[in-house]
Parts: sequence; C-alpha cells; structure tokens
Amino acid sequence: MTSKLKESIDQLYRIFSTYRGNPNMVGSPLIKDLENFNRQLFSKPLTHLTSDDLSTFTGKAMTTWGEVNDYKHFLPRMLELTATNNAPYDIEIIFSKLEYGNWQTWDEIEQKAIHEYMFALWENLLQDNTEKAEDEFSGYFYIIALHYPDLNELLKIWLAETHIASTKHLANFIFDERANIFDKPANSLSELKDWLLSETIIKRLEAAFFQYEKESFSERISWAEKILTDERRNSIKQ
Repeated sequence: MTSKLKESIDQLYRIFSTYRGNPNMVGSPLIKDLENFNRQLFSKPLTHLTSDDLSTFTGKAMTTWGEVNDYKHFLPRMLELTATNNAPYDIEIIFSKLEYGNWQTWDEIEQKAIHEYMFALWENLLQDNTEKAEDEFSGYFYIIALHYPDLNELLKIWLAETHIASTKHLANFIFDERANIFDKPANSLSELKDWLLSETIIKRLEAAFFQYEKESFSERISWAEKILTDERRNSIKQ
C-alpha cells in the first residue's frame, strides 16, 4: 500500500470518527436475530473488523439494516479492506451504497476525503503487481472511473505511471475489455476509447514490448498494441 493511500485511509478514520456507531441499529423485521447481528458487529474495535465480520452489513446497509450515519461509522473500515483487495462485499455494491446514501450531499470535508481516497486507491492499483490486483483491475477501474469526478485525471496518472504493473494492467485491460470498449455504440466510454486510440498510448505499448520482450507477458503487450492499431485504422476509415 502506498503511503498516500494509507494517509487517505487515516484521514477517513479521522473525519468519520464523529459517527460513533449505534449498537442498537434498526433493521427490517425480516432480518432474524437482529440484536445478535448488532452485538457481533460491535464485539470488536472498528479497525479489527474483518471482511467476514462486515460482509452482511455492507450488503444490507441503509436498505434493510441501519441508517446513513450507521453506514458512515463503518465506511472507513470498508474502504480500508477494499484497498487491500479484501473488500467485505463486491466493490460495485460498496460504491453503490455511497450513491444510495447520497454521499454527494454530505459535508464537503467528507466528500473530499472520499475523492482523495479514490484517487489514492487508483494510484496504488497502478503500482500493484500482485496476481489479485491483475485479476481485479478492470472491475476496480470501472467503479473508480464511474464515481470519481474527472476521468481525464485518472487517465493522466495512468499515462504518467512507469511502474511495470501499470503497463501490464494496460495491456491486460485492452486485451480483456476490447469488446466492451470498441464494439459498443458511443457512450460514457468514448473518452476512454479516444485515449486508448491515441498515438501516445500505441507508442507506449510499442516501447513496452521491447522493454519487456523477455517477460512472459510481452505477448499480451503485443496483442494489445495490435488491437489498438487495428481499431485506430478502422476509426480513421469511418
């Protein structure tokens, strides 16, 4: 974890510490033994809760269990676990809960802390060379891009990042997501599509192939470069 991501998580804990947590959270009458669920959630300090401890609450937060302030209490820990590729629930659900809780109407300092966390999470992901990060990269990217206010800023960081993981993620993303990006009608991905088809990105992949030609993933880089070159040629013809 980068120091910037750690700092952003520490900031989340500081800012949301005013929400002390309610061990008697309300919930749907359909939730059996709600009292015991509440007791289990508060049986440990917030920072000691595991993904398993938080999974049920994360999925039910605000819809059938607890209110917005209850969600805010647990949010720093949810996002901390997410940053370690150990999210307590599907990342799409975690971020959709922010929308459900109308987070863009929260105090400005809270919104700013979440934005800074997203940005730091993105930077960290670009430097994460683990197999798990490689497997989950596309999902994380789409979710961050959907909720962060400036996609262009995220793409600039991707372009500037020289870590080997950033290049691997780029090649894998192009190879795995080609159909989603290029075979669908113009939509919210148009900015991403234009960026990928830029001469700058194609040249980056060309250079990366020769830089890493002895690595096992060099073939994936070559395929990614070919995909972009072909798509760029087709777009010019149109």
